[in-house]
Amino acid sequence: MRPRAARPRGRRGAVALAVLALAVVPALAEDLPVAVQAVLLKKTFLFDPLLGGKATVLVVFADDSQEQPAQRLATAFRDAEVPADAVRSDAAGERVAGVGAVYFLGPSVDDRLRGLCAEHHRLSVAGTVALAEGGRVAIAVGVSSAGSPEIVVHRGRLAEEGHRLEPRLLKLARLVG
Repeated sequence: MRPRAARPRGRRGAVALAVLALAVVPALAEDLPVAVQAVLLKKTFLFDPLLGGKATVLVVFADDSQEQPAQRLATAFRDAEVPADAVRSDAAGERVAGVGAVYFLGPSVDDRLRGLCAEHHRLSVAGTVALAEGGRVAIAVGVSSAGSPEIVVHRGRLAEEGHRLEPRLLKLARLVG
């Protein structure tokens, strides 16, 4: 027979674990691991006839505090066999024309670069789902409310950039805009 004292401690432990799990879920819901983002976006590129599955990615970051995460993301793309480079947004303008996709790191998108994506038919992507939901990028990858990876496609932004995706992918993605 179990001692009485062990039972309440177990309940408290379970409650503490549940509270900890709830505290961690929002953090996990915001970010998909960079290796998963790279692979998921690589597969997405295969369903874009304009890219033909062969996209060079330019990872754009806004300030010095984002340089290391940008470099990690560029490395993850290269590990997934997608050529990639990271560059600060104020130096990215002349580089946009030479790539297939521009990955915007962080919670915002530089309007000048956003315009260049449309002008040069470069696919804008991000790891922040809210950017696609708001029409700031064409495609974002993230974690769904169910906890699984998801692709979010903003149809209007995708068309503005001159891209289209095959119906097989659109059936798997969450479509907005």
